[in-house]
Amino acid sequence: MLEKLTMDLTPIDQASFEAEKLVHDHPPHWRHGNKHLVYEIACSSGFPVQGQVNYARWPKQELPEDLSAPSPFSVCLGVFAYAAPKEPNVVAWHVNFSDELLFVAYGSSLLAQDELQAAEHPALGSLREYLISKDMAAVTEEDGNPTPVTITGVQRRCVIDTQPNPGAGCPNGLYGNAFAQATEEQVRAVTKSLSPPTISNILAIAAPSGGYGTYSRQQMLNILITAYTGFLAAKAESSRIMQGASKTVINTGFWGCGAFGGN
Repeated sequence: MLEKLTMDLTPIDQASFEAEKLVHDHPPHWRHGNKHLVYEIACSSGFPVQGQVNYARWPKQELPEDLSAPSPFSVCLGVFAYAAPKEPNVVAWHVNFSDELLFVAYGSSLLAQDELQAAEHPALGSLREYLISKDMAAVTEEDGNPTPVTITGVQRRCVIDTQPNPGAGCPNGLYGNAFAQATEEQVRAVTKSLSPPTISNILAIAAPSGGYGTYSRQQMLNILITAYTGFLAAKAESSRIMQGASKTVINTGFWGCGAFGGN
């Protein structure tokens, strides 16, 4: 059933880039010194920005009426990691716990999951700058409907360890607002350049924010449709990448349960 549905899935808009040209023509705008420092470390290896980055934004998909023949799937518990798949024909995706405005705070002093991912994958900031420059909708929601974004082939150029690290002078870690208060020495101590960079595929979906009390039935339905649409889009892109049969692996976590205050 899932294979049949992905055959009819067409992006709202899409674009492809040579990564070097994207970053050169639309450099990321870092609005905080520590973010700029991370970018300097990410570029310090001298390894070139290269490869093809593919962007697509996808329309809301209605849930199928018949769930009697669901596609097979499995769930593996573990840590959100960027390890490359070891099986053939596997395409791995990493969820971006997005705002409805795509990567809107990437250059700010914040370092929640969305901003952390963009700092480690700086071409994501360049992508936002490109979309804005072309008057394209840099969003993951439109008119109250989910429009998930997929991005393939983006370099992960550094790793930021946000966990508590007394040895680096960060006993409480540098996640969230703590990042803005960190010294240059602390940022350097927890940021490592990757050479060569690894390659990631990103699925940006926005959870509801600002709610209070018990979820309504409509809120729960909207959450399910958002995830369903995003996962379906990832499956479609996996098939495109592999030019046929593929296995889609989606790395996620407690989506919407951090800064957005979800349950």
